[in-house]
Amino acid sequence: MAHDDHVPHVVAWNLTRRCNLECAHCYISAGPHESAEGDLRTDECLRITAEILAVNPAPLFILSGGEPLLRDDLETIASFATSRGATVVVGTNGTLLTDARIASLKAAGVTGVAVSVDSLDAHRHDAFRHGIGALEATSAAIGRLREQRLDFIVQTMVTRRTRSELGQLVTWAAERGAVAFNAYFLVATGRGARLSDLTPAEYESALGELVEHQRHHLGRMMVRAKCAPHFMRLVHQLDPTSPVLAYSTRCPCGTQYCRITPDGHVTPCPYIPTAAGDLRAQSFAEIWREARLFRDLRGEASLGGRCGRCEYRAVCGGCRARALALEGNVMAEDPSRRTGWRRRSRGYFAGRPTPKRGSRASRRSCAMSWRVGWRSMRRREASTRSRLT
Repeated sequence: MAHDDHVPHVVAWNLTRRCNLECAHCYISAGPHESAEGDLRTDECLRITAEILAVNPAPLFILSGGEPLLRDDLETIASFATSRGATVVVGTNGTLLTDARIASLKAAGVTGVAVSVDSLDAHRHDAFRHGIGALEATSAAIGRLREQRLDFIVQTMVTRRTRSELGQLVTWAAERGAVAFNAYFLVATGRGARLSDLTPAEYESALGELVEHQRHHLGRMMVRAKCAPHFMRLVHQLDPTSPVLAYSTRCPCGTQYCRITPDGHVTPCPYIPTAAGDLRAQSFAEIWREARLFRDLRGEASLGGRCGRCEYRAVCGGCRARALALEGNVMAEDPSRRTGWRRRSRGYFAGRPTPKRGSRASRRSCAMSWRVGWRSMRRREASTRSRLT
């Protein structure tokens, strides 16, 4: 395989397991009991950043935790990356976002912040996050982000308890000026393994609702499903003129996306705990290009079960993390996809060309699907909306 066939366009970086909250779904079981022992030092973070930039000179870094705002060197890392051509966004629970910290992040070149809101009911949100007053603090932080004109997205975890609030959360995010709304679907890792997931039929219903929300908010706020790549199948079936389809891509884990753990291990995505390599012992380029786990994930033909036979496998492929968590095999069938799948046939995807994995179109697709607040995407959606109305 040629070294440039797959490019790490998005790198999610868990900078610490420390957190001021203890969320029920946290995939790395972060919390107040964790310490900084074992976390990568500042100099190690800068070295790794430089190694990633040597492989891709313009990646997107998602700096998260735990709670990344607990690291005093967050701005140092962000500034180092942005000054060398990277785009940097921060994922936070929002409770520690003061005016001063927002200004500091902007000065470091951070272009967006992802803030988590799981329920508009304070008791339910605070209980889920294990922090009294969490919703109030996060809501206030969103107001400060808007006042300081720093793009933000609202993220929520879709569970059986909060499924009925999905539409209200989308509307709430739009009213507050979010550039995107991301609905995450449960992957049973970390503390999330204790939660009850949606059934396949409930997945289908929730994703279908998200398709309607993305159509309604077209040109104003992006609405996306995360850890549920079969969202693309439903967009195609329910809204075939959507500009989202111009950026269709299969789950990008290990192909255009990876995660770095607080202690420097590289995994295909945050929800796959299996390490492909150790950045304290190997270079990023070596791990990205040579690790067996990544090479397995780049082999489309090896998808198992219905995922391997479905006509949408090139633009969906199922969630690899969920397959590992529930089936014990990263290449197995995604159990959440057991409704709505279609056997592969000639001329699939309604004649729409499907980007080859690793191609320029596919790489652009991944970047556009994951980047926060891209002005060009919003202009494109607005233009499409004006033509349709």
